Amino acid sequence: MTTRELARLAGVSSATISLVLRNHPRISAATKARVASLVKKHKYVVDGRVSELMRTIRSHSADQPTSCLGLISFYPEEHPWLSLKRRPHLARLHRSMVKRAGELGYRVEPFWVRNPAMTLKRLGGILEARGILGLLSLGAPDLEEEIPPELRQFLIVTQGTSIATHLHRILGHWVHDTTLLLSTLKARGYRRPGLILQQHQDGRNAHIIAAMYLYFSRYDFDRLDIPILYAGSFVDQEALGQWYARHRPDVIVYYDHENHFRSIKTFLKKQKLAVPRDIGLAVLDATVPIGGITGVHQNIEQMGVSAVDMLVSRLQQRETGIPGVAKVESVEGIWIEGETLRPK
Repeated sequence: MTTRELARLAGVSSATISLVLRNHPRISAATKARVASLVKKHKYVVDGRVSELMRTIRSHSADQPTSCLGLISFYPEEHPWLSLKRRPHLARLHRSMVKRAGELGYRVEPFWVRNPAMTLKRLGGILEARGILGLLSLGAPDLEEEIPPELRQFLIVTQGTSIATHLHRILGHWVHDTTLLLSTLKARGYRRPGLILQQHQDGRNAHIIAAMYLYFSRYDFDRLDIPILYAGSFVDQEALGQWYARHRPDVIVYYDHENHFRSIKTFLKKQKLAVPRDIGLAVLDATVPIGGITGVHQNIEQMGVSAVDMLVSRLQQRETGIPGVAKVESVEGIWIEGETLRPK
């Protein structure tokens, strides 16, 4: 029996059958139940997705999902997404994950890997006892973090480049975002962009932003030779002053970091440089919008959605453990027009 024949028997379209087989939230519980009944009656040879659908229909109500995805955190605090001041991007990521999981019939349950009151062996046992096969990860403060052996039997999808273990992951599309920003700067007449990067964040984006900036400097900005200004948590005012005096950028690009914005703002005020009249200012890879700043913002919400979609998809394919070949999905950022660049 084909899906077309199944659709005819159910009195729905083939497209609807396709959505039913994906357990799509748009399809009513009644339609899903009718299709599941026909599958059983006509001995339709089903794949894992249909089996999962039938188990869901038999066991659970449509509006109260009990299938569960775990959410693991390597951060020092138990619920880092509640630290709105320190980690506002994690709050947005967490919300989007929970929302998307609910749309697909799952709830999300958090587990703190750093919990001093629980051993990793105990954590692994709890996950197994609750029938949790898939884990979402928020990434980690330490780029070289590893998934402990006690959790390696679970399917994991993580965020960003942190966690050195070979995992499926969702990344910001740094090539696209940097290209979009630098191309826009050139189109608006800027010829001497200067880039400020935080040393730690440069590692978190795999040095791609730095590489793209150097490429554009050579080939799009006529062999421009302004070195990248690397900084720590704050941009040193003296170093920034020397860099600006020597290279005279006509627009400053900074990788999203709230303290860097404050440092640059202080410097421009001291130099009596008006933005955008005297110099342009653009942000790259912003995770939390700062009012009025033009640039490219990470699509945090879509990254959360993509992580859930990837995890559910791999679970439906009966995948477990550390993958032999990791799937990496890049999410393009969004252009936000502010007031800190010349108009179009």
